[in-house]
Amino acid sequence: MVALGGQFLNDVAKHENMANYPERQEIIDRIEEEHIHGVIFLTGDRHCTDMSRLELDGGAVIHDLTVSPLTSGAYDNSKENNTLRIEGTTTPQRNFAELNFSGPRKDRSCKIVIKDNEGIELWSKVLRAKEL
Repeated sequence: MVALGGQFLNDVAKHENMANYPERQEIIDRIEEEHIHGVIFLTGDRHCTDMSRLELDGGAVIHDLTVSPLTSGAYDNSKENNTLRIEGTTTPQRNFAELNFSGPRKDRSCKIVIKDNEGIELWSKVLRAKEL
């Protein structure tokens, strides 16, 4: 897991995301060259929640879970053409994430649960190590 202030995978070069910087592609290339599987970026600062997924040519998969806001105003980024967005994950309201890790060493999973500011589940997704 890698924590960043702004979105990493969103490929729309808008606002504070890594699509504005050449280092984004350098990091993606390095992940592919080193055959690093299971990279999950934890990002924020978009005033909405969504999740992006990029499958590399070598089979490794990178995820970017963007979570915000809990206390500030919300933004609906669903009209941005992020081609890597996982359908059904855009959450333009106050929310937070709960990450739950489980399973044996060779078959771990990360369950992501997005909840509204009252603690009501909005959506969830399970990432399994064998699928990354």
